[in-house]
Amino acid sequence: MIILWGFKTKRKQIGETNTKWECKKCGHFDYWPVVKDRKWFTLFWIPLIPLHATRNVVCPNCGSMLRINSKNEEEILPLIQIGE
Repeated sequence: MIILWGFKTKRKQIGETNTKWECKKCGHFDYWPVVKDRKWFTLFWIPLIPLHATRNVVCPNCGSMLRINSKNEEEILPLIQIGE
């Protein structure tokens, strides 16, 4: 019997920046979406167990990300609007 298991990441937009940001990678100047990425354990391609989640601010043009963590949370959170 073959058991197919793996991992899948699901992305959900939870907010947006209050002002326009410039991407350091591509130079695009726009409002950036705030997303929540959640990693799941899957069995036969069915997500069963949520493992961990991260919050990121993503460039809408090139997809480069800025992870929101405990080190930069105090300076980034006032710049974003989360409507979760």
